[in-house]
Amino acid sequence: MRQKKETVWLIQSLSTILYYPLGGVFIGLALVPSVSILYLFWTHTYHWMPVWRVVVFSILSGFGWFVFGFTLLIAIVALNRIFPVRLPEGTWPMSSDLLRWTYHNSCIAMANYIFLKFLFLSPYIIWFFRGMGAKMGKRIQLNSGQLTDVYLIEIGDDCVIGSEARIICHQMSRGCLTLKRVKIGNRVMIGIMSVICPGVEIGDGATIMPNSFVLKNTKIHPGTVWGGVPAVQIKRKPGKAERKEGGIP
Repeated sequence: MRQKKETVWLIQSLSTILYYPLGGVFIGLALVPSVSILYLFWTHTYHWMPVWRVVVFSILSGFGWFVFGFTLLIAIVALNRIFPVRLPEGTWPMSSDLLRWTYHNSCIAMANYIFLKFLFLSPYIIWFFRGMGAKMGKRIQLNSGQLTDVYLIEIGDDCVIGSEARIICHQMSRGCLTLKRVKIGNRVMIGIMSVICPGVEIGDGATIMPNSFVLKNTKIHPGTVWGGVPAVQIKRKPGKAERKEGGIP
């Protein structure tokens, strides 16, 4: 047991030591286009009035932030495609293999904390997660960047993922890492601040109420409403036949 704890500590320490410099390289390279724009402007406008020079420089700095953000996302997706480091589903002991898993999620965390928040509910955040391996359908409204192990996430069409909802495909237990896929059907609504754990399957048309915690390996039937901590079925939505019999259009 003590040896396992020491292994966990060692892997966590190595992850920190390795990924801070890696993050610095990512951020530095992503800054090159923005810094180049600012440098060219400053060196070619020395004859301008200082006040106008400062105003335009400030505007370009704001524009440069978005150039930096999109460049960072493109760099992360490109490197993920060139050097895929995904661990498949299953249980993994604490070993150097987990550095690959840590690297993948560290890249997603870096993108989320630096820039993804600016892209919530836009098609660009869907593009990013698809680029990182997630299977996502059409017309998804994604208002969260709290997705981990995204290559194990499947989301159908017309889904709504609420603000800061978390979808997690891993669990650490007894010195091992367990990875399991999360499947979300069509027309599913996941409320704000909800947590979806590994192995969860959500059927078409289901609803997860805000601030709910769906335990691992839970199977949620189509058209049902779940909520609570832990989440339990609250009610079932009426099907088409039931709505017609009850006079509901």
